[in-house]
Amino acid sequence: KKTSSLRPDGDADWYLESYDGMTLPPCPHCGTTHDNDDNNQSGEEQQQSFYKTDVVFFGDSVPRHRFDIAYAAVDAADGILCIGTSLAVHSAYRLAKRALDKGTEVAILNVGETRIESEGLDSKTGLVTKIESPIGETLAEVVKSYDNSAAVE
Repeated sequence: KKTSSLRPDGDADWYLESYDGMTLPPCPHCGTTHDNDDNNQSGEEQQQSFYKTDVVFFGDSVPRHRFDIAYAAVDAADGILCIGTSLAVHSAYRLAKRALDKGTEVAILNVGETRIESEGLDSKTGLVTKIESPIGETLAEVVKSYDNSAAVE
């Protein structure tokens, strides 16, 4: 197994080397799936394809169709809960701001100031509830409280 061209960020020249057990996402252009031993394309055709997972990593753009689905979900929601985010990334911020613009309440569980707060949208709208608390401990207490109340019923 050769792994000399597998880079720390996960990029690999898979058409030049063999990576046993590596699963490739479908081709974003044609939808074709490929396995490690797939030689249906020439090396030149494979080099022209850029394979990416469905996960959007920091700094990447959210595909438009996914954003449309997220906007529709925000528009249909009675409230939005933001956990563990500063909302500094524009795509997350836009979703929370859209909710506020539509008059939908937003609850934020996070330690530290969020973009909503730094831009004053929390005080302007009156629709933001901020819980300044560590996420792990807080959610563990919520689960414990829920378990206790369910046992009482």
